[in-house]
Amino acid sequence: AVSTSFSMDASGWTTEADNLPMTFRFFALEGADDEATMYAGQVNIVATTLPPGAPLAVGVYVGDAWGAETRRAGAVAVSAPAGPVAGMLLDSLGTPLQDALDAG
Repeated sequence: AVSTSFSMDASGWTTEADNLPMTFRFFALEGADDEATMYAGQVNIVATTLPPGAPLAVGVYVGDAWGAETRRAGAVAVSAPAGPVAGMLLDSLGTPLQDALDAG
């Protein structure tokens, strides 16, 4: 399948010791308000694959033990390879992110 590997990194966030542990929820935005979670937990980096297509909004929520959180987001675009073979590969595309988006 055709896909592009991405690493999303939320390192550098700090908090007071009594606010630990910190949590991270990486997401992709489908439509205006529909977020598909790619990972949620205490690890601050996630590796995933993204499908080709229009710019995709991705981001992370960073939270603390008390439920306070902040959100950071941006957009990425993955260009599809050109040619008829690429089109056939794209038709069979199935990535973890696409599966998460499809599941809603």
